Amino acid sequence: MYYEAREIALNNGNEFHLAAFTNRGKIGTNRPKLTAKFYKRYKGNSTPYHELHAEVDLVLRHGPPPEKIHVVRFLNDGTPTMAKPCIHCQHFLRHAGVKKVRYTNWEGEWEEMKL
Repeated sequence: MYYEAREIALNNGNEFHLAAFTNRGKIGTNRPKLTAKFYKRYKGNSTPYHELHAEVDLVLRHGPPPEKIHVVRFLNDGTPTMAKPCIHCQHFLRHAGVKKVRYTNWEGEWEEMKL
């Protein structure tokens, strides 16, 4: 699943390449969507940008999540980097029933968080 998620994330047409996936073969990616909680303003751009985070996309598009999901962010060259879910995503995932999240840290290594 990791390599399939990587390919989808790197070809998502966005500046940031994120993917969330399950062991059951479901994948979510970051994508534009008007959502107040996920409001961003990127450096050098005065236009507000709303983005649906990959882990939320995974849950919303693929129904009830498993107890554990994986979240990874890639640099443009495909190197994994920090993908720890933000506080809003942690709250959303906890209430959706996710118990654990594996995510990549700044070194691209996997860490696990209990929700």
